[in-house]
Amino acid sequence: MIKSKNHPMSVFRILWIILLISIALLIVYLYRLYTQGQLLDQLLKVIGSIMNFMEKDPRIGFVLLSYIPIFYLGYTTGKKRK
Repeated sequence: MIKSKNHPMSVFRILWIILLISIALLIVYLYRLYTQGQLLDQLLKVIGSIMNFMEKDPRIGFVLLSYIPIFYLGYTTGKKRK
C-alpha cells in the first residue's frame, strides 16, 4: 500500500533542489564552452572582472578569503568529533 504524504515541502528542500539544478546547468554550460573551445577565454574574462572588482574594494577579497580558514576549522572540528 502506498502512503500519501500530505506534508508540504520545506523551504530547505526547495532550496536544495534549486541548488542542484543550478549546479547541473553550470556543468552543462561549462561543457558547452569546452567543446566550442571558449572555456579558457571565458575563465580569463571572469577572473579579470573579479580582480578588477577586488582592486576597487579590497575588503571584499579579504572577507571572502577569511572564510577559508573558518570552513577548514569547522571541517577539522567535525572530523575530530567522529
